[in-house]
Amino acid sequence: MIERLRLAGRLVLLTLLSAASLRAATLPMENQPWVRVDTEGVAVFSNAEPRRALILSEDLEALRRALGELTTLSGLTPVPTRIFLFSTDRSMIPYKHRYQGEPASISGAFYSRPYGDYILVNGAKRQEARLTIYHEYMHAVLRSHLPDLPLWLEEGLAELFSTFEKVDGAYRIGRPLKRHLNELAKGEPLALAELFRLDVTSPRYHEFDKQGELYARSWELVHYLLLGNETRRAHMLRFLHLTFGGMEHYLLLGNETRRAHMLRFLHLTFGGMEQEQAFKTAFGGAHEVLDKELAEYREKSFEPRVVDLEPIRPDLFKLRSVPYPQILVHLGDLLIAQGDRERDAVFHFEEALRRNPQNGAAVAGLGLVAAETREYAKARALFRKAVQAAPTDARLHYHYGASLLVLGRGAAASKRQEAHGHLRRSVELHPDFGPAWAGLAESLELIDTSSDARSPEGKSVGAEKELLPEGDEVLRLLLFYVRNQQRSEAETLFDKYFESEPPAGPKARARRLAAERILTGLTWLEGKDEAEDFDLVP
Repeated sequence: MIERLRLAGRLVLLTLLSAASLRAATLPMENQPWVRVDTEGVAVFSNAEPRRALILSEDLEALRRALGELTTLSGLTPVPTRIFLFSTDRSMIPYKHRYQGEPASISGAFYSRPYGDYILVNGAKRQEARLTIYHEYMHAVLRSHLPDLPLWLEEGLAELFSTFEKVDGAYRIGRPLKRHLNELAKGEPLALAELFRLDVTSPRYHEFDKQGELYARSWELVHYLLLGNETRRAHMLRFLHLTFGGMEHYLLLGNETRRAHMLRFLHLTFGGMEQEQAFKTAFGGAHEVLDKELAEYREKSFEPRVVDLEPIRPDLFKLRSVPYPQILVHLGDLLIAQGDRERDAVFHFEEALRRNPQNGAAVAGLGLVAAETREYAKARALFRKAVQAAPTDARLHYHYGASLLVLGRGAAASKRQEAHGHLRRSVELHPDFGPAWAGLAESLELIDTSSDARSPEGKSVGAEKELLPEGDEVLRLLLFYVRNQQRSEAETLFDKYFESEPPAGPKARARRLAAERILTGLTWLEGKDEAEDFDLVP
């Protein structure tokens, strides 16, 4: 069953297992080859038939373009997405997250970290694997553009877009899934009032025999709101507007009237209104009214939507083999992303380092493990060593710079400058990497600003330039306005470069993250002198 989890805590190891046997159990087989295919912002790793990775990459590119046609979601995220396509469930078992001490009963999962998103999927059943990957990839996109969506809305959107497919040369979305129709036909479906109360901590979300009803009901509701009823679509967008406060422009799918309702609902709940009240305000009534409409909709066919796309060129995608030490590091990163598999991850990194002691990515992996266990001094030392081993790896510069930021204002000026230098280098090497931009914004706030953003000279230099958000010049000017409590100037600058339209790509989204950090992270609106400290260690 598809499942998305953020897991915390530490893995309790069985004392009967020796370290050697655990090592053997968690490392992949060396004689099984892995391949990699890269597209914009997505890397697919697979130990299945190589052609499968190419087909998956082409399909994901088509889905990304379809998102651009149907909504204003770009399909791109400010952090890279890594997809692991396993040939069988057996080969995936060591990399499934644990639930109550055992590998979870899942066919795919999504994990999110500040520096990247991770998806794993069992590729044995090709049709189910495609649905799973689309579903999990939508989680990555939605969390980038519309973070903290209600569970029903995020899962419903992920299920809706998981049905994206090519039929007789035409792309379409919204095909009804048999498992959902069977679930809805069992009897009285889950009441909307209860559906709206569910979140990732709810037992129903984790219990296998109850998950089907949650996904089916969420899919049905989103299908109806976005594809099935023009008036309700507007209500849905009104709800988004009321709860999310302005993020509704991302879901411009379908009819204007229902879209407006959806927007109002989102604005109300994310603007501070409780979801229950936001629903009544946006949809103009209680849940029972919509429940009745859904029952009538269920009796009709769930019509898919045709998407007009240009054919995807297969020659855009290149297949590469992945050496064993490299796949060890990537799988180790996947284990860290699960939040409770650090010991297994260490075995992967240590084996990669045994084969190549200068493997900077493996050293950084050990640094991430140290950061997870709050051994920050050890993490900083490992990240510094990683950067020295691989000076052109943008992610390693980010990790080291972010680990220095944790020291805060109490750190020596040289350490704050060092953090700024490594974060700037990360941005130079990888301009689309959002976390590095956010860290760069904080580093600007932490470094000695006596001669830059706090000074009139800093303002004049920035103001006289033809400012374009291609570097951190616009961020420096924004910081100057914030520090000097020039609220209208700061808001005008933010609106000019970041608020006038949705970010068009990962680079624009990344810079917006940095600007938002300046405006929301600093407490100048409340009249405080000092900014809040942020823990950027992953």
